[in-house]
Amino acid sequence: MSEAKIVSQWMVISISRDIIPDKAISALNFSDESLDSVFANGDLSTFLSELYNETNLLLTESGETSVSGEDFRRYLAERRFEEGLLKSCDFAEQFTKYAVEAIPANALVKTYKPINPEYFFSNPVFGRTLKYLVVWDNLCSSAAD
Repeated sequence: MSEAKIVSQWMVISISRDIIPDKAISALNFSDESLDSVFANGDLSTFLSELYNETNLLLTESGETSVSGEDFRRYLAERRFEEGLLKSCDFAEQFTKYAVEAIPANALVKTYKPINPEYFFSNPVFGRTLKYLVVWDNLCSSAAD
């Protein structure tokens, strides 16, 4: 058994022998996609679905066990996607705040152009970077459990 996660009143224990399933690894070549598209391409969702697409034992607080089904695995992947999307929005807001408040160096004052407040939400390369941060968070979470 390789991992355990607390999900509300359930503990999820993975039965998988692999820390990272091969199908999840093969989904890691993400496309450039802006955050304001809500990662509609689906490559992040595919990765999370493959990462959490394994048989799990569910342990309740009362000690009852059951085996996770397809619905629960889909729920877990969707929940982790939503959490990642919220964290990504927080990152974009932080980057925007710091960029808007930045004071240019004296040598750049004449050529300085204020950043568009939507830049980090609409930049596809930044969005791709955020996808990898979501992946990193999920992999660390899986490995730590």
